[in-house]
Amino acid sequence: MSSLEIRVHTHQLTPRDRICLTWVAMQYAVRLDQLQRLLFRYTPEGDRYKLKVERDHLSLDRTYEIIKKWLVMELIEKKTILHGDQLWIWASRQGLRETQQPFNFSGAPSSIRLPHLYAINQVRMAIEIKRPEDVWKSERQIRKETPVAVKGEKQSHTPDAILSATNGKVTAIEVECHEKTDSELEDDLRELAVSYRSIWYFTTRATRRQIETMLDTFEPEMKKPFVLYDLKEYTGHEYGIS
Repeated sequence: MSSLEIRVHTHQLTPRDRICLTWVAMQYAVRLDQLQRLLFRYTPEGDRYKLKVERDHLSLDRTYEIIKKWLVMELIEKKTILHGDQLWIWASRQGLRETQQPFNFSGAPSSIRLPHLYAINQVRMAIEIKRPEDVWKSERQIRKETPVAVKGEKQSHTPDAILSATNGKVTAIEVECHEKTDSELEDDLRELAVSYRSIWYFTTRATRRQIETMLDTFEPEMKKPFVLYDLKEYTGHEYGIS
């Protein structure tokens, strides 16, 4: 028996472990405080008496115990990527195999991606609480399913997520933390308008102004699918989001 097999035998994965590891793999990475809330949400009913009343997150000590187990089993990697920021966690190659996710291992997220990853995770967790029956398909899943563009053709725009409701309604989710060039934004908006009948944009003050200005140039029918939300309501002022 290999050393990894011994470790796996010693540390058994629970259903909560598998759900949360899969969630992390689909989202690329998760920040420590987000993992605390995720683990709390999927704590089995029979164990909820152990949780503190009026909390929405697992304790830091218990969360670190679970992280340690996952590390021993080589299912995750972790790093404090930005000075002064919290720990970030992502699925390792072994973690992707264990959760049967078909993604290529991408390693630690770059520091420039953290605000966007954090914001998308916040939006997903909020939507899942309000709409628990809906199904979230992450950007990572969408990219894996999208055929590579033929040479000379432009790759189609990938939304940050697709939300499928129980009534069959499909909504494209976009989390816009930073402004784009006008031409890039216009291309994205027009492609989304043609592809989806419902589009939710979560925006900062700056990106909201840019998107609203661009949408004002569209025909009414093309503007109709778009609904804009205040991203700060989901993220607070983390990473300078406003």
